Amino acid sequence: IEASAMDKRQNLEAEQDYQKGLAADLQDIQPTPQTTFERYKNHFRPSLYYKERMFALVEQCRPKTVCDFGCGAGETSTELAQLGCEVTGIDVSPELIGLCQRRAALDKVSDRCTFLLADVASPELSRQAGTFDLVFVQAVLHHLANVTAGLASIRNLLKPGGHVVLQEPVALSKCLQFFLNLMPAKRDLSPNERQLDRRDLAQFREYFELVETHYFHGLSRLYRVLPEGRLCRRLDAWLFRALPCFRRFAGIVVMLLRKPAAKEVP
Repeated sequence: IEASAMDKRQNLEAEQDYQKGLAADLQDIQPTPQTTFERYKNHFRPSLYYKERMFALVEQCRPKTVCDFGCGAGETSTELAQLGCEVTGIDVSPELIGLCQRRAALDKVSDRCTFLLADVASPELSRQAGTFDLVFVQAVLHHLANVTAGLASIRNLLKPGGHVVLQEPVALSKCLQFFLNLMPAKRDLSPNERQLDRRDLAQFREYFELVETHYFHGLSRLYRVLPEGRLCRRLDAWLFRALPCFRRFAGIVVMLLRKPAAKEVP
């Protein structure tokens, strides 16, 4: 037990050190452009851009209280607040929490944003149990050494019947991932970072009901070595719709999950 606790503490400290370096590069915060708020409010191309799909799912759920789980520097927190949600951002980095508070002030949504310094084992999260209509999780679980602990924390934060809007990088084809790893590309990984696989996604169904799944970055994963283009995104979107087998080549998954309302979950 002591060794496990030590491992958890070391993992947390390593992640905090990494995030501290990121925060140092983000000190020059500017107000979010109104065009950015409009983009995610109206989500013009949700089939092409995964964050627009996430905001379309948020609108579908119509939450009043939202937890931005792993809020980073607060970009998404203020975007959610602009939709009228009461947002609580949670992160393990005190430096990033400080940036969140500055950003909320610049974007004039401090009255709708609260930020907490916490990790998945923090007492602060226990005190937030059953508080939220929706938990927004953008590329967070793949940073955790223990994905199961993250899922349990997210479930605990939700009201019965509440929703999770989640986006994570995935590697669903081992063969494809092998060849992608051979490509020259800059990598800047946090200590526990990895792409989630099929076994990880199977765990989601142990904690939540699956409502919707959307796939992104099939052919467009070549953006690592080729210039980005909307044509490639459109082809991706068509292939994911027309050929279910193509989904194994996705690099990003977006999911809408629901905490059961009328029955106990494991």
